[in-house]
Amino acid sequence: MHELMDIEARLDELDTEHLVCAKRAGADIFITLDAMLIGNKTLESKLGLLIKHPKDFVNI
Repeated sequence: MHELMDIEARLDELDTEHLVCAKRAGADIFITLDAMLIGNKTLESKLGLLIKHPKDFVNI
């Protein structure tokens, strides 16, 4: 978990825990409102998942 915090210094422990849980659960996409995480290419590459905003999945 701390490895992610070393890669992205702005991550807090709760963000890191959520991302690691998503990865371990086999998620392909992590949906969040956290602007710092959305589209973070470094984290997406390291975790092998996309980080998206909920609006990307809503058809209005």
